[in-house]
Amino acid sequence: MASQKAMEELARQSGFEDLSFATRTYRPEYASSPDLRRSYRPQRVIRTSEIESTLRAKLAFTAGGRDREGRNILTIPAGKTENLSVDQLGDTLSYLTQSPRNGKQGHMYMVIIDLRGSSWKSAKPLLRTLQETVPDKVHEVYIIKPDAFWEKRRSGTGLRKEQSSVAFETTLLSSSSKLHQFAEGSQITQELGGTLSYNHNRWIDTRLEIEQISDESVSLNEKFDELEQDLDTHQLGNDIAETDGLIRQHETKRALLDNVAYPLIQRGEHLISSIKANEPPIPPSQNFSGSPASLPSQERQQVEGNVTQLKLRCSQLMDMWEKRWKELIQCMDLLEFDAGYQKVTNWVLGSGESYLANSNDIGDSVISCEILRKEHEEFELSAREVINHFAQVRELAKKMLQENHYASRDIKSRKEFLDRGCRNFALRMNRRRDIILTSLKFHKSAGECSVNLDDLFELLCSDSVLMYDYETAESMLRTLEEKAEAVAISSEDTLRDALAVQELMTSPMSNMRGDDVTQDYGKGIAHVRLTLDELRERKLRTDELCDVRRIKLQQLLQLKQSERDAEQATVWISQLRDATEHNLGDVGRNSEDIEALQQEHEKLETTAKSTYDYGRQFLQASLVLRRTCRYELTPNYQMEERLNSAWSEFSSAMAERGARLSVALMFHRSAEKLVQEIEEHRERYMREDLLEDLTAELIEEEIRRHSGTRQAIDKEYADTVAMGQALVDRMQLPPLFGENGAPNRPPHLIEESLADLEERKMAWERVWLDRDERLRH
Repeated sequence: MASQKAMEELARQSGFEDLSFATRTYRPEYASSPDLRRSYRPQRVIRTSEIESTLRAKLAFTAGGRDREGRNILTIPAGKTENLSVDQLGDTLSYLTQSPRNGKQGHMYMVIIDLRGSSWKSAKPLLRTLQETVPDKVHEVYIIKPDAFWEKRRSGTGLRKEQSSVAFETTLLSSSSKLHQFAEGSQITQELGGTLSYNHNRWIDTRLEIEQISDESVSLNEKFDELEQDLDTHQLGNDIAETDGLIRQHETKRALLDNVAYPLIQRGEHLISSIKANEPPIPPSQNFSGSPASLPSQERQQVEGNVTQLKLRCSQLMDMWEKRWKELIQCMDLLEFDAGYQKVTNWVLGSGESYLANSNDIGDSVISCEILRKEHEEFELSAREVINHFAQVRELAKKMLQENHYASRDIKSRKEFLDRGCRNFALRMNRRRDIILTSLKFHKSAGECSVNLDDLFELLCSDSVLMYDYETAESMLRTLEEKAEAVAISSEDTLRDALAVQELMTSPMSNMRGDDVTQDYGKGIAHVRLTLDELRERKLRTDELCDVRRIKLQQLLQLKQSERDAEQATVWISQLRDATEHNLGDVGRNSEDIEALQQEHEKLETTAKSTYDYGRQFLQASLVLRRTCRYELTPNYQMEERLNSAWSEFSSAMAERGARLSVALMFHRSAEKLVQEIEEHRERYMREDLLEDLTAELIEEEIRRHSGTRQAIDKEYADTVAMGQALVDRMQLPPLFGENGAPNRPPHLIEESLADLEERKMAWERVWLDRDERLRH
């Protein structure tokens, strides 16, 4: 206790009573050793994990803020250091200010010692620790005075001696608000009156993650070196199995990049984004190019350096991996191409060539052609696998050439040989198939033509056509034409197929090497020509018989048609006769009506005459045909007799109707004239006034003239009545009634005209008698 008081007294006398304090690690001998205060211990790289517990005590921290000169701000809360050793604080300061691993010069720091909540005694060991550990990193120290009033009064000159013993400037601030003179509020933490948000534990976790990424990067680089050495090889397999093993082994080498490197890079990029998001804003006064504040933080630079280096190594290794992969794949492609090439060429030059070289039979019937077709289909089925394999080999070669394979020249040469050879082989195989199918088609056409010839010949050998009626002859001719057309079509098809198969058999062909391998189809060509000659001879004989039968049938049809037309003319004339007889009673009502009936009568007579003439022409033609075909002539004579009889009856009816119409026209014209004269005289007599002073001579002369008029009218009346009565009597003669029993035209129409004429005559006579009596008296 006495010793403690003595030490405090000594400190008071020396002017350091404000900084004197007793801790379990503080050594008072430092006060009498100015050399120790001016020196500092050499720094070593301190890992976050080594002092994690000390760092979490928050003895000191850097929140990322900068002063107005761009220097980093380091804050020491004095209240946190009273119960800890100087070594822990020194380790914390050394860790916070240590230079980065890349060897670049570290930053200078503005240190803030916050004595609020503490006492002046805490400042002295803090300054000593700064001097001993990081004197070259500290530019200036700002000490915020304690809050207690009595502590403010005792500050005085207590720090002058200690200030003179450190290598940096020290400034006392009465409050934290004075810090705004040296740094903007956005760069000062909220605890010191600024706006900068800072989470100490998150900052430590970030530093731990940075160290972990750095350690993993170092370890990964060692593995990268091993991977690079493994990839730097050009070993290729001698066969497909060995090359496949190398490819599988090579695929596993990429796992280091996919499963380790790329996830680590993603972690680093995520960490960079997190650090960047928590960095304080750049002060406007320092937001220019080259300003320390505009540069990324030390933590971000460290992570970005690791990530950039990892990306570069990954890119290099991936390029090496891809190059090696391409080399192995090209080797595998070449081996597969070689195997496929050999398989295709061996089969084409072996089994395929053997089949085509020994195939020159085209068959001699439909059955033999079907057998050849099935054999060829079986061959094509076996060739299909090779064709598919050829397509794969060709596509593989095409891909290899597009990818600029290291053996492109040889691949291109063999691909061209394979294309040319397989194309020639396919042409030969297709040509063989076409020959077989065309031969099959030829034999089918020849068989069909033979059957059609047999059918037509059988038809031509049927019974004579003399007994055929018109419908049967027409049907027979139609059947004949159909069968003849079927023969013609099948003959054309047979000839066309024969020419096609001969052309195929004589076409030149070459094999895979380009040698001429045209088959000798002489036997097949001779068979085709012989078959054609036989069919041609049969067709010529059948065509001759067919022409004869066709002419006979056509003559028979023409004969039947002519006789049918002549018979039809007879029927029409008979019908016209019946119509004429039916209309005999129709003599009209007046002269105009009769004139119209006469015109119709003349037209009907002309039409009937034309029909009669056509009928005679048809009978004449049928007579010629019967004589030509040596048929019986009696039917023709009978038809002619019926036609003439019908025409005679029609002519009689037409003459009777013409006579009646003429008489009726004369009667009506005479009656109309007589009626007109009677009416004129009657009206004149009725209007006439006789003079009373007429002389006897004048009266006698008038009576004579008057009597002459009556005599003329009486004579004309008698003639007209006689004509009408004669017509009435003529119309009573048969045929008077129509088919339905009704009168054809009632005769009372003429009788009415006669009665009307008689009535008018009597009226006129009364007028005449009256005038005659007046003249005589």
